[in-house]
Amino acid sequence: MELSNKTVIEIKEAACKAFPNEMCGMVVDGEFVQLENTHDDPQNSFSMETVHDDYDAIIHSHTMTKIAGRIDPRSPSELDQEQYFVSGVPWGITATDGNAAMDIAWKDDNDRMDLVGRPFVYGVTDCWSLIRDYYHLHGIELIDTVRSWEWESNPEKDYYGDLWQSEGFYRVNSMELQRGDMIFFKIKGNRYNHAAIYLEDNKILHHLMGKLSSEDSAARWMGSAGLFLRHKDWL
Repeated sequence: MELSNKTVIEIKEAACKAFPNEMCGMVVDGEFVQLENTHDDPQNSFSMETVHDDYDAIIHSHTMTKIAGRIDPRSPSELDQEQYFVSGVPWGITATDGNAAMDIAWKDDNDRMDLVGRPFVYGVTDCWSLIRDYYHLHGIELIDTVRSWEWESNPEKDYYGDLWQSEGFYRVNSMELQRGDMIFFKIKGNRYNHAAIYLEDNKILHHLMGKLSSEDSAARWMGSAGLFLRHKDWL
């Protein structure tokens, strides 16, 4: 979603001033309207009373200390994602340490980033987002589901294993790969936790956590590959 520099600066300043609480508000006719965070635990979540019936987007902030390690602190929580689907409007998330705020990460199916060079923000521009956006460009719509950066450590969740059949994929032999096929990988784990699109010239398109999305050598990753898939509507 495109906002003026003035509006972006206002959002970032509001996030810094609200720290260590989460800032929240909405965009109305291109202008930022900050609202009171009325949640019982404002440092870890937000709730607000909408004062406009017609708004363009919902904005809130996270703290940079909220998520450790390689996870981008702008990554939406599972509750954030659930509410995004309910709201029907774009969601923008910034993160702050109280002194400076990060650029806004937008969860918005109507404004998708370029396939190569996008940052990894879990639940916004992650591995599955790249897969969805690739197929979207080829006329195939895949589901966007609520997912947590902690799912790999939860034995009850098998995100990729539960997804491919319901989304219209079927198995193919690794020797029959063609452009547009999807590959599932097991990287440092015993479940499929990474996906890529097979391209021509023995390359893949994928997005690793903590990296920019990129085209890469397929041979480099084939040792971790275990499931080769083609969509029923791929021509």
